[in-house]
Amino acid sequence: MKIVLLIAFILFMIVIGPLLTIWALNTLFPVLAIPYAIETWAAVVLLGGFLRANVCIRECGIMAITISSPEDKKKIMAAVKEISDSMTRTEAERDLIKDIIKDVSDNFQIPRKVVKKIAVTYHKQNLTQVEQEHEEFVELYDDVTKVSSNP
Repeated sequence: MKIVLLIAFILFMIVIGPLLTIWALNTLFPVLAIPYAIETWAAVVLLGGFLRANVCIRECGIMAITISSPEDKKKIMAAVKEISDSMTRTEAERDLIKDIIKDVSDNFQIPRKVVKKIAVTYHKQNLTQVEQEHEEFVELYDDVTKVSSNP
């Protein structure tokens, strides 16, 4: 009996699953207006076959995606290595920036915070915006503190 129910469920999902996918796409993106036809059903089945990932549930209840294609595994691993290399370079650049800020601060007795703000403003080329934000801050500060000091 369980096998019959399982087979019925699988057939139901094979037939209804793609239609539910079309419905979901039409609901999320009304401009698509995908018709409910045998051609669109077959296209969803075909795409589902190409884009599927095997999902397994581990004993601890956490879902994990497994990649079945060795070529896909190689591509993913290459991307992971590239990301890791980029992260290593980024960490090295951050360390260099910290060291430069420390050196300038120590040699010229300028607070590190100020050195960093100068460098960021120079990098972004947004001195006008920084000045405007500071003026707005000063105005707001004056406005708030004047109200507070006059009970």
